[in-house]
Amino acid sequence: MKACCFIDESQMSGTKIRCSVNGKPVSNSDAQKILLRAATHMIVEKLRRLEQYAQKNETPGGLRK
Repeated sequence: MKACCFIDESQMSGTKIRCSVNGKPVSNSDAQKILLRAATHMIVEKLRRLEQYAQKNETPGGLRK
């Protein structure tokens, strides 16, 4: 799946999110779901990397090397 999103801001219509998935436009509510899913995925990956880093840099007693 390839998603592309833009945030469109104007004084007349306010803020709108415009997304397309695999080249086809999706509704604003679907765009919000896509952005939330992507953000959640990025946060989970970052936490996983931080956890791996923390495990590599601690001794069994909990002290840093």
